[in-house]
Amino acid sequence: LVKYFEIMRMLTFLVIFTLIYWNLSSGEQEDVPCLHLKFQPNVANVPLGSASFFTVQLSQPSAEVYNVSFEQQDPKSITLNKTAFQIPAKSQEIYSIGFTANALKASVAVRENRTAEQCISLDSLKESMILITVFRLEQLNVLLDVLGWIYFTAWTISFWPQIFLNFRRKSVIGLNFDFLALNITGFLFYASYNCSLYFSPLVQTEYLEQYPNSVNPVLIQDVAFALHAFFATVLTIGQCFFYERGGQKLSKFCLILLVAFWGSALITLLLAAVRVITWLWFVSVLSYVKLAISILKYIPQAVLNYRRKNTEGFSIGSIFLDFTGGVGSMFQMIVFAYNTDDWSQLFGDFTKFGLGLFSICFDIVFFVQRYALYRNYHEMDISEESEDSQPLLRSSPSLEHRLSVFCKTMNSCCKCINSLDDGTLRFSQAMLHKYRTNHFVYECLISE
Repeated sequence: LVKYFEIMRMLTFLVIFTLIYWNLSSGEQEDVPCLHLKFQPNVANVPLGSASFFTVQLSQPSAEVYNVSFEQQDPKSITLNKTAFQIPAKSQEIYSIGFTANALKASVAVRENRTAEQCISLDSLKESMILITVFRLEQLNVLLDVLGWIYFTAWTISFWPQIFLNFRRKSVIGLNFDFLALNITGFLFYASYNCSLYFSPLVQTEYLEQYPNSVNPVLIQDVAFALHAFFATVLTIGQCFFYERGGQKLSKFCLILLVAFWGSALITLLLAAVRVITWLWFVSVLSYVKLAISILKYIPQAVLNYRRKNTEGFSIGSIFLDFTGGVGSMFQMIVFAYNTDDWSQLFGDFTKFGLGLFSICFDIVFFVQRYALYRNYHEMDISEESEDSQPLLRSSPSLEHRLSVFCKTMNSCCKCINSLDDGTLRFSQAMLHKYRTNHFVYECLISE
């Protein structure tokens, strides 16, 4: 585990260095003036059947007459009262363009029809268009905002119940290290992706060139969440070095996955550095790795719970919050699809919706493990622990009591001991030599 985090620290430095390089290398591009039409606003939401308007203005005075024409993504949904006109030379007049919303539609793009000879800059790509969404009911738009804040808040604080549980128990036994290793990699890549699209002009330009009828999908909330998730996971991993962790280590399967994920990131990083691929392609690979990790990361924890036949040490509070966030996110997508009569994000591009559904299914698996499959074992363990006044058992996962109850239940000490791994057995022997609070288990362990 220590070796892995040493490697990850070096690779983190490479990612941070790359982000700095993007901003330095794209600095000249931001300063290049480019004559274009500026739309205000760039995003608009209007109810079905209503009339509204947007304004346009040249980014700087033109030395000659400037011809303006608009390109519509879906002319049937939006009717413009003016599709072409001329702006006199040296004019900075603001022009109002009216439109009528004729049909429900999500994100109808209206943009300046620019020729191939006209220059391209980040500002021209960002400002020379408007995305118009036509919706059914304003009340559903309010509901969308409420749902957005619910799942954002739930996902943001979902990291802390596990941190507080580890602090209270002074132990991370029961928390799978594979889960943590995959999580820290996923959120590092996710933070790199969000920071790149939000802060790097070069990556923003490449994105808008590749997807001309869209706006930057990353908001400051996305950046804040990704960075918070990364540092919260770093804090959880830090607890593994200071609290009791037993004999747990990373599995070979997890190491293979990490090598594959980091190998893909490094290869695409080098290809982007030598201009074989774009930087957008590189950060997109990071986002795809994050998607893969989101699917795989809960499997090791579910398997560990199954092998231990209990969920002690794994915070169910985090799962409740993750479940709340997942349901809120999916419900928001369904409400938005109904309000705009656009179901393509659910069925045309199933990735986001399917990922949320997969995450919720794993949350349900943890609920079943906690409250159905291993419920009796957990309650028995807690009741036994409360009767003992030893400080060791109050501040640790109560290993001796679990051994005692299990051995008495099975009427076979050997079956109990043989089920332990070597690390747990050595730890148990050391603790029982010191305290000798249960002679039944003590004699059983010493004989082994």
